[in-house]
Amino acid sequence: MLVPYNVDRRTKIVPFITYALLALNIFFFLVSVGVSNFMRAEDERAAKSAVYTLLASSPEGRELNQIEQSGAIFGEEFSREEMVLARQAVALKVASNNLGTPEGYRQFWQIRHMGKSLVMDPHHSVINTLAYRPGNDGALHRFLSMWSAMFLHGDIEHLFGNMLFLWVFGRAAEEFLGRKFYAGIYFAAGVGATLVQHLFTQFFSPAGMNVPLVGASGAIAGVLGLFAVRYYRTNVRIFYLMGYAWILFWLAAMVAFGVWYSLLGDASAAAILAILAGGAFMFVAGRKWAWGAFWANSALVIGVWVVVLNLVPAIWKSLSGTDGGGGVAYWAHIGGFVFGAAYALMAGGVEEGKDEYRLQDAQKALDDSGSETALNHAMILLQKDGNNIEAHRVVAQAYDRRKATEMAVRHYGKALELAARRGDSENLLKTYNIAAVNHPEATWSAPILWAVGRELGKNRMHNELANVLTQIVEAHPNAPEAEIALLKSAQLWGREFGQTDEQKRQYSLFLERYPESIHAANVKNELARL
Repeated sequence: MLVPYNVDRRTKIVPFITYALLALNIFFFLVSVGVSNFMRAEDERAAKSAVYTLLASSPEGRELNQIEQSGAIFGEEFSREEMVLARQAVALKVASNNLGTPEGYRQFWQIRHMGKSLVMDPHHSVINTLAYRPGNDGALHRFLSMWSAMFLHGDIEHLFGNMLFLWVFGRAAEEFLGRKFYAGIYFAAGVGATLVQHLFTQFFSPAGMNVPLVGASGAIAGVLGLFAVRYYRTNVRIFYLMGYAWILFWLAAMVAFGVWYSLLGDASAAAILAILAGGAFMFVAGRKWAWGAFWANSALVIGVWVVVLNLVPAIWKSLSGTDGGGGVAYWAHIGGFVFGAAYALMAGGVEEGKDEYRLQDAQKALDDSGSETALNHAMILLQKDGNNIEAHRVVAQAYDRRKATEMAVRHYGKALELAARRGDSENLLKTYNIAAVNHPEATWSAPILWAVGRELGKNRMHNELANVLTQIVEAHPNAPEAEIALLKSAQLWGREFGQTDEQKRQYSLFLERYPESIHAANVKNELARL
């Protein structure tokens, strides 16, 4: 078993749309389960009626009736429960011959779900009404069901698989497109996927025209298409579980059950403790040989999913005409993926991805292959976008490696200026910290230092903040920021450091420099109190 569960990329925004889609899909699934349970009695009566009708009108049914009347076959008697299952199986086989008609598929669905637990398995009462059917005659119903089907799932496994892929790949795709465009492309991919499945069903598998199409997988395939184009070098974290792990788990649980039962004499308690013990055994002892995780390239992982798990079976089923009975909507997956990938190409996803990976290569080259490679990569980025903060920082670091102090300071300054102007706190602090270490003598402008001080204050980095405020006061005494910087510095020395003498000195300096300030009266009162 292989399950992707994370990507090697930190999302810089909160992916509200992805979270909302996850919540909506789960909500509608729970609603469909609740409605189905509410209508369960009516559905069971309809299923029993369908079984009776099909058995009464088919040779297979009449043959089964003869067997039931004889009470035995090959000398073996059957219980009432066994005959009920036999009738259901035969009726299901008869119904499968009529899947090309709405009534035939309705009967097939009803019988298939007879007596089944509906806790995590929506019944036909919901899906039969809201699912998309290519063969539906009503244009309005087809249009509406095209949207409602995107929020329906056949069972808990179907829901879990789709939501897992949405969680893994949707967050980065939302960051790439932005919230508004991401939501639009998600739904457009879902609609496009449905239409593609409709066309291929109509031409290659007409027996499936009345098979309901449900699930968010077409729209999520569009998300995978976006991700594959934009983040083609990003790695995916994949969890694996070896097949024999289940055997070993149950063996360990059985041994633990015997031990606990001999100690407690309570089968229920022993069973619970045995399962916990088996899980603990596999977690501790099986990590290296039974389960674990590894990184794989996202383009390779998604490519295998598209080609091996969808395109190949889709072509085979279409050519053989064996997809009339339903199952996986392969062409919907392919259609959604192509739609998402095509939009990412038109939106410049490849170039944006190249720039991101070139920056990563430049940063890596600073430590691995030297400043020349890093400088070349970063300069290419600056030729395309002269306001790339991270590229300016890499160029500055590369010039530091080459002892070109003047050029390094110039690019640090540009990066700081851009980050301060945009309010990019992460890049502002990161650039300032590197520049302060490499060039402690450098003097940055008052607005830059003020922006840095504001971010340091938010992070409660008081020592660094005191240093920045002192730089503003000493290096830019006539700047508008200097007055408030001196006031803040005095308050910082008293409140955070408890240095009353330094606080008084700075208050006195404030009154000397800014006697007409609107804060002068408060400073005089505070100085008198001290």
